[in-house]
Amino acid sequence: MKKKLRTKDLPKNAIDALQKCNTSIFPSTFKLLQILTTLPVTTANIERSFSTLIRLKTYLRNTTCENRLNGLAMMNIHSDIMINPDDVLNKLATKTRKLRLM
Repeated sequence: MKKKLRTKDLPKNAIDALQKCNTSIFPSTFKLLQILTTLPVTTANIERSFSTLIRLKTYLRNTTCENRLNGLAMMNIHSDIMINPDDVLNKLATKTRKLRLM
């Protein structure tokens, strides 16, 4: 006699399927589900990051070093994070600055 599967027993998404998968019985399926759950659903964030870089890297900023360009890109991509200027100044003030003259 066949056992009927109820819809509440079936996984609703890849994470549920990964949690219900038995690794000893289905090792390959478990690996595939792990890969599936780590893949991005859309490429919107990635495309937004690249368009930000294109906007930042204008003709005037082509001579900017890579460190500064990365910093500018991170500031633009994560613009929702509020930065306290006093914290930044305190952090910079604690660093020692030695100029190399030779």
